[in-house]
Amino acid sequence: VKVEKLESGQVYRFQIRAINNIGSSEFSPPSDAIATSIAPPSRPRNVTITNCMPSSAKVEWSEPEHTNGHPVLAYHVHHQLDNYGPYLPCGIVDGKMTHFVAIKLPTSTPVKYIITAENSVGLSERSEASKMKRTLEAELPSCVRRIEAKNIRPTAVAMHFEEPEHDGGESITEYVVFWKTEDDAIPPEESKQGFHKFENAFETSPAEITGIVPGSKVTFRIHAVNSVGRGDGEILSVTFPTEREYILSKNRRKSKMYE
Repeated sequence: VKVEKLESGQVYRFQIRAINNIGSSEFSPPSDAIATSIAPPSRPRNVTITNCMPSSAKVEWSEPEHTNGHPVLAYHVHHQLDNYGPYLPCGIVDGKMTHFVAIKLPTSTPVKYIITAENSVGLSERSEASKMKRTLEAELPSCVRRIEAKNIRPTAVAMHFEEPEHDGGESITEYVVFWKTEDDAIPPEESKQGFHKFENAFETSPAEITGIVPGSKVTFRIHAVNSVGRGDGEILSVTFPTEREYILSKNRRKSKMYE
């Protein structure tokens, strides 16, 4: 008879009784004491890469078949790049989770994963390796997000924005700004969509834009750039005050402060 689901590190005695169609016998005398071993969990199962992006990969797995009486506290994730060399640690997740997203991976690179489980006794054996998958080629970044015009002056504005949700698998190198006014007549060869390109690029938000004509309405388009190229632009229109409107507005704000 095989008895399962015993706790590790415990002492057990067993008694047996027989049963037929009339009834059951008395229990046998207790067996000799048997101590179960103290052991780490068995190894995780079914390690699978479920999604690859240009610089990230998601790996999932099944929990160990046996925890040996001690719950899994954590999973240790290791990966191998380029189908060569040792498996290197890349993350640890809580024992209640059975997935992990590795980031900052090189683009267009083969990757494989192995997982170990840890309980209060120690680490399991390494899982079988996942099948190899390749991260995707780098691509253009997505649009910048949440453009907002702040500190609007007659000839300048600070354009605030958030970085793209996706960098395309390569670091963002700069942000470029295009602009046009309502009555611009720009030669087609200068800009395919009627926009001027602002002469300076920006490493981060905010982008300080100067040289605006007072009283004009300007449409801005901001793009993120990585090593592949320039992503799609996000657009915002801003109406600039004249010098007189700006001074009057400042005076009104000052007068409210003293009310």
